[in-house]
Amino acid sequence: LAGALALFVLGIGGGAYWMLGEPALALRSLEDSKTRDLNGLIGLLAARVRQTPDSLTGWTLLGRGYLTAGDPQDAAKAFARAIALHPSSALYSAYGEALVEESSGAVNEEAQAAFKSALAADPKDAAARYYLGLAAAARGQSDEARALWQGLLADLPAASPLRPVLVDRIAMLASRSGETPDIAAMVEGLA
Repeated sequence: LAGALALFVLGIGGGAYWMLGEPALALRSLEDSKTRDLNGLIGLLAARVRQTPDSLTGWTLLGRGYLTAGDPQDAAKAFARAIALHPSSALYSAYGEALVEESSGAVNEEAQAAFKSALAADPKDAAARYYLGLAAAARGQSDEARALWQGLLADLPAASPLRPVLVDRIAMLASRSGETPDIAAMVEGLA
């Protein structure tokens, strides 16, 4: 009787899953996953950079893959390898962002050094200016943070989703110092 009851429950559960669930996902997991999901692609990239360790593109893509998959520690290592091959503003910024994610949003000294290197290579690097502004604000250096963010705000396209974030952060810095921010001037171009 217990066996028949167990088969009945399994039959109802399996039938309901087959009708209402997504059995194609279960079948896909049994297939070769090397090209079907991000983790599979990361595995392929990792194997490729082991074969060709001087591949700037391979290390860069591997770092971006790790970052997208939520593995900032391995992303930082991959970006560091890419930087060793060919330093660039974009790679320093990506490395810094991976370090910030790894430290739960804190812009630590290693990340600041990466962002400063990015700015040295490209004074208009948006990520570097944003994160160095965060670091300056966290240290209580409101004038430095405001200068970085206002310069970035002036360079951003009108439709950039970063504009409202910067306006809020600049206004917050101004209110901390007792100033009344000129929000109308900052908001110009947000609409």
